Amino acid sequence: MGKLFLLILFGVAVYLMLKRGQRSTARPPSTPPTAETMIQCAHCRIHVPLSESMTDGNLRYCCEEHRRLGRR
Repeated sequence: MGKLFLLILFGVAVYLMLKRGQRSTARPPSTPPTAETMIQCAHCRIHVPLSESMTDGNLRYCCEEHRRLGRR
């Protein structure tokens, strides 16, 4: 009976150590993406990120086709 108790106690101790090890190796939370400036297409008026926009003079467009079509 005493050996069974020691075996169960050992099993619980190993389980708790493994759970603690998993928590410590968990990756840190990722940083949220930064906000990007949105612009309005001069042709269709849809908002797109500045990095994805096309420029023609001082006007901004959502795609190459709208840049070619020009201001509405």
